[in-house]
Amino acid sequence: MKKWGKPETAGAFLDRGTYFVCKGEYEAAIEDFTTAIECDPNLAHAYNSRGIVYHKIGEYKKALADYTMALSFHSNYSSMFYGNRGLTYSAIGEFDAAIADFTQILTTNPHDANAWCNRGVAYFKKGEHDAAIADYSKAISIYPRYTDAYYNRGIAYILKGEQGLYDRAKADFAQAYKLDPDDVDAKERLELALTKLGY
Repeated sequence: MKKWGKPETAGAFLDRGTYFVCKGEYEAAIEDFTTAIECDPNLAHAYNSRGIVYHKIGEYKKALADYTMALSFHSNYSSMFYGNRGLTYSAIGEFDAAIADFTQILTTNPHDANAWCNRGVAYFKKGEHDAAIADYSKAISIYPRYTDAYYNRGIAYILKGEQGLYDRAKADFAQAYKLDPDDVDAKERLELALTKLGY
């Protein structure tokens, strides 16, 4: 198999890179995704996949550059690329940029529960608890079994510190624990809420 210069070869390197990611062999994955890009510089998925690995190893600037490059191709998978870039922006504290990326997804797909929840996380990290609660609630309305959205909304209710919100937090932690009994965090939060409520 010729290594360089053939676009049809790029897919093989992309597939093998994905295999390496699954095995946790990130350096090998980056090498294969880079080779895929050298074979086909227009392969948006290779940039996105390499960006995911860069994010995993904490190379956030490189991840952002790859996601932005993937988006430059106006791919049908742009929602995925915006979502990944939004997560990286959120990871480095650029919450407004993260919110903008998740909002971009929602302008074309308002039923994307993940985008609602992830934007809620960015709002939460900014300290905008009301906006976060609204987004978590929207995610739950779209996907009622969204454990993370219940858990995150429960935390936001508690941090708002308003009277009566502990009951709502308790209900959310209880629902998260009901949906996923193995969620230790939800169980601990539920027990804490019950203690504060005198149960």
